[in-house]
Amino acid sequence: KITYELSHPTENLRIISLASNVMCTHLVSSGTDKEQTVSEFVVWDCKTRECLQVLEITPLPSPITSTHFNHNGNLLVCGAMDGMIRVYADYQCIMGWQASS
Repeated sequence: KITYELSHPTENLRIISLASNVMCTHLVSSGTDKEQTVSEFVVWDCKTRECLQVLEITPLPSPITSTHFNHNGNLLVCGAMDGMIRVYADYQCIMGWQASS
């Protein structure tokens, strides 16, 4: 049974990864288009089901394959197909490093 559906604000974006913070107030989806020219996060409000923010992955669009919040929901850690690990605080990238090539 589907409880509810959310429509991504960017057309033709494929959802690759989802993560919910520990309080279940925010849901983060990551996706990319078919050509992998656009890669972005969408932050959703779980209560209102509204899109709060759309964040592009920089410097190059690379599909995010894994998203996880830390134990208290303050940090979001992501792995991408470009081999980068990125850490976000308040949905702003605060650090990143090349984990594999």
